[in-house]
Amino acid sequence: MFVLTIKELTAHKLRLLTTAFAIIIGVAFMSGTFIFSDTVGATFDSVLSDVDAGVDAYVRTPTDIDAGYGQGPRLDASIADTVATVDGVDQVALRISGYARLVGPDGTPVGDIANNPALGMNWVSVDDLNPWVMSSGTPPARNDEVVIDQASAEASGYRPGDVATVLTKGAPRTFTVSGIARFGELDSPAGATAVLFSDATAATMLAAPGEATAVAVTADDGVSQSALASAVDAAMDSDVEVITGGALIAENQGSFAADLAGFSTMLTVFALVALFVGAFIINNTFSITVAQRTREMALLRALGASGRQVRRSVMIEAAVGRGPSRPAPASPPGSGSPPASRC
Repeated sequence: MFVLTIKELTAHKLRLLTTAFAIIIGVAFMSGTFIFSDTVGATFDSVLSDVDAGVDAYVRTPTDIDAGYGQGPRLDASIADTVATVDGVDQVALRISGYARLVGPDGTPVGDIANNPALGMNWVSVDDLNPWVMSSGTPPARNDEVVIDQASAEASGYRPGDVATVLTKGAPRTFTVSGIARFGELDSPAGATAVLFSDATAATMLAAPGEATAVAVTADDGVSQSALASAVDAAMDSDVEVITGGALIAENQGSFAADLAGFSTMLTVFALVALFVGAFIINNTFSITVAQRTREMALLRALGASGRQVRRSVMIEAAVGRGPSRPAPASPPGSGSPPASRC
């Protein structure tokens, strides 16, 4: 019986391999989905924590402003001067954001317009408050210079010294690419394209002169984030909001996690479909196997094999991957001749 079982497995090795392949594909897809989501989430949590690690307090409007394009009420840029006079404040920097799309040398926008946000920002001169790191070239020293992200530079072929067109809320303008920068350790912020202007140009093209999106603040040595935020808040009017740098990082991480959740859900659905298809294939294979083996097992019993021997043969095949078939009673008389024995 053992030899017969081995021959059965050898004769149907393709069926065995396809069943195993269905299991492997389904489980691998599901595992890969979870690993990918966790890895991407952990990577961006680390990056978002690093890029704003120097921010101890953050001044903004209480209205929920779009983090990418800075739509909504803005701050009066002069508020930065007031913040700078608060006890415990070390350095202050304006942050201005809005829409800016880089145009490639061939005249087409860089990046996927439908899926990749186009960010415009000012280049922050305070290193501790600047989330960007130069990889080549220099920061924008003049109002006709810009810095672009590493991913956009690779996609477009722009290098420092090249002239590029930038689309904003106003008429298109040309700028000299003075440098290329990375968002922390990444080539771009979550796949978005980015154009970084001087403060004066950013205020004109992304907001309005005298306006800013937020004010980032660093603390003097020995001053905690909560103490600094409380001191700055006490000096502000009621129409602004002051949060700690830790709260800012947590908000950014939560926002990215919410965006990633939709993509992860889509991948999980595909993984579940793969598992369902695999389970259907396995069930169908096992059903066909049992149906084909019913008369064969009955014939083995008729030839003298014990029920224990037949069950042992089926269990060996099930352990290898054929399926949980079980012995069936012999065919009733007159139902047809049994198939030829494979013994």
